[in-house]
Amino acid sequence: MFISARASAIVFAWRLAGVSTTLAVTLLLGPPSLGAAPHTVTIPLVAGQTPTDGGFNFNGYGRGNLVMTVPVGWKVVVDFENASVLPHSAIVLPYATAQPPAPPTTPAFAGATTPNLAAGLPQHAKATFSFVTSHSGTYECD
Repeated sequence: MFISARASAIVFAWRLAGVSTTLAVTLLLGPPSLGAAPHTVTIPLVAGQTPTDGGFNFNGYGRGNLVMTVPVGWKVVVDFENASVLPHSAIVLPYATAQPPAPPTTPAFAGATTPNLAAGLPQHAKATFSFVTSHSGTYECD
């Protein structure tokens, strides 16, 4: 996931297993869906949804092709599902041009990770996590 500072917004780009992904979706007041509560956005995030990039994709997008902009201070609710036969997880991290040598374990925002981060979730498992975009910047979801 990739988040960049833009006025008072945050941009998210999703990356799975080191493969960046990007879809131009602006979430200032529009899709994917605004939550019932004010200043809340709900994002469906499916790992391995299609065979794109060998199945290492989010929502079928690979290599930095899924980008979302969310205003600072908004709550982001991520409905995560693993469609892959391999275990997958998700964590929001500060954006980096290269993968770190060891998998990160601390998210950029409190609560911005799936449970069982190291082990991942099995095929067809679902998890919801949420966080508040407390500061602007550029972030990604691995």
